[in-house]
Amino acid sequence: MSEDVKNYAVMYIDAFVVASQCSLLEHAPTPLEPKDGRASGPAGVFTDDVFGKLQKETDKAVFICYQNYTQNGASFVLQQESAGIPGLKKPNYRSLQKDSARCYLLFLLVAVRAYVGKASDELKKGTFQAEEVGNHLLDKLQKIKFGVGMLQANDIHADQVVIVLRGVINAAKPVLEKAGILPDFQYITEFIAVKENRGKLLDQDQLGALGKAMPDFNAPDQAEAALPTEYAKIYKILRARDPQRWTQYKTFVRICKKADPAVTPGAVPSNRRDTEMRTDSPGKKSGADQPVDEEDELLTFNLQERYEKAFARFKKAFGTIIGDLHVPLAANTDARKCKSDDAFVQFCLDKYGVPKMQ
Repeated sequence: MSEDVKNYAVMYIDAFVVASQCSLLEHAPTPLEPKDGRASGPAGVFTDDVFGKLQKETDKAVFICYQNYTQNGASFVLQQESAGIPGLKKPNYRSLQKDSARCYLLFLLVAVRAYVGKASDELKKGTFQAEEVGNHLLDKLQKIKFGVGMLQANDIHADQVVIVLRGVINAAKPVLEKAGILPDFQYITEFIAVKENRGKLLDQDQLGALGKAMPDFNAPDQAEAALPTEYAKIYKILRARDPQRWTQYKTFVRICKKADPAVTPGAVPSNRRDTEMRTDSPGKKSGADQPVDEEDELLTFNLQERYEKAFARFKKAFGTIIGDLHVPLAANTDARKCKSDDAFVQFCLDKYGVPKMQ
């Protein structure tokens, strides 16, 4: 396989991963505008519907990122920095994978703060559901612990995570005690704080009943089972594709070019879909009498369109997280640059309407 084809295949898969991550992250609630004032309710802009969507859909972005990270030698760095098609300007998709995942880890901290605020309000009203609250918070904590496993030793995003989680323990102790998860929450938080623990399994003997019932996503097959079904199928197809199948187009631009309705008669259309890498293969028959090919159906999309739309929506939904939290952390290795717990609580109030716990 030529280096051009190899680099093209790597770049294409990386772009698909970024597009898939960002298409999930766009569902996060939009931060408040200054003119909006404070959002009503104990969880600010977070509603039960939002919590449910995050749990069932958006959280899967962490697993998408981790899968490609492990497939590439547990690294976000390309083996060849010059990888790609010569002359083609391209984003660094590996960096975008890492940065969007780090932004989501920070967002998960906001979501945890909002959820304990909601649970605290329910505790006061007598509508508290201990098992539901315990399961929800431990699930979030397991995902945070799993995501932190992708961070480098000097990445202070991990320090910010620990600061906020310790703050949650101090502020929401009645909620965690009532849910029966205070020891588990404390244990997992301190586990995350130790750099040498990244990517490792929790000690089940240190967990209570609910904690033991939660999947540890660092265990074999657990993270893979949590991937979106269609994404997992497409990713598997792309990784297994015969090298010659990548040569059907000469450059990354041609396959990813946005749809162009103006096609010169007799010319090769510029709005060809990715599935045509299959149907243009030598010896492939076509026609209405041919059975539907699952691979054709799954790859009926234009990657550049999908990537641009998803990334634009992600930047809109996460602009506040990116600017106020991620960028300062990414630019430093000194943990003193992290927000204090009080500052983070104020951020949650100002940007997402999450009230301070009394």
